[in-house]
Amino acid sequence: PTARPPAGSAGGSELWTALLALPAALLLGLGLRWLGASALLGPLRDGLHGAGHYAAAWLAGVPAGYEGVSWSSGRPELPAVAAVAAVEVALMAAGASRGLPLIFLLGAVGAGAQLVFLALPGLGPPVTLTAGIGAELLIPAALMAAFYYRLPPSLRWSRLRFPVLILAAVCFVDSAAGWAAIASDPGLLASAPRLAGGGDAAGDLARLSAAYRWGRTTPLRVFPALGLTGGALVILHYLHAALAALQARRLEVS
Repeated sequence: PTARPPAGSAGGSELWTALLALPAALLLGLGLRWLGASALLGPLRDGLHGAGHYAAAWLAGVPAGYEGVSWSSGRPELPAVAAVAAVEVALMAAGASRGLPLIFLLGAVGAGAQLVFLALPGLGPPVTLTAGIGAELLIPAALMAAFYYRLPPSLRWSRLRFPVLILAAVCFVDSAAGWAAIASDPGLLASAPRLAGGGDAAGDLARLSAAYRWGRTTPLRVFPALGLTGGALVILHYLHAALAALQARRLEVS
């Protein structure tokens, strides 16, 4: 699917939005990081962390709620699998019928992940543990990419996409910078565990080490790689949107 500017935006303003909005948001994130304002993002990063756990658990077929995730059965539960599959089908149908590629893609990616979990049910617990920290990198990256897509008018995305972009960029920069610091000095993982992520990030890493034999270097490979993946996703969307806006502007001028 291709990224498209939100309805109601066109002309020179959309060109400057495509060119400058993302770099400005990322620069703001770097500035806040430099000023040491990371503590202000604690509640937001905690929310992203929890969302990652819950989303991964539901995709793996294990109901998760406020009380957390229970792996008592060790296998996917049919009601949870069916409920998530119904949501995925609804998203793909809505995206296809309304010409909203992001909505269709959300359902398709979820369906693909669910099929992997069903084929390899043993992946559920370790991926759910990993998803907390991973979500602090990937969810902000996905929201930054979503800035360049249309969403249903009822969501008022043409207005909300700007504050969402700013919050997502600030969180992404903070999370990525934390893991960059840990990668350059692994000792920080023990002395400054909050750099690793929100929620119970240190506990997640301890459980991954104890139950799934994650060595000391495994987090240093996995989470920076997730950050690079999210960053590449954002860069590709930015370049595509910028080139499309430049081309549209040339056509308008000519």
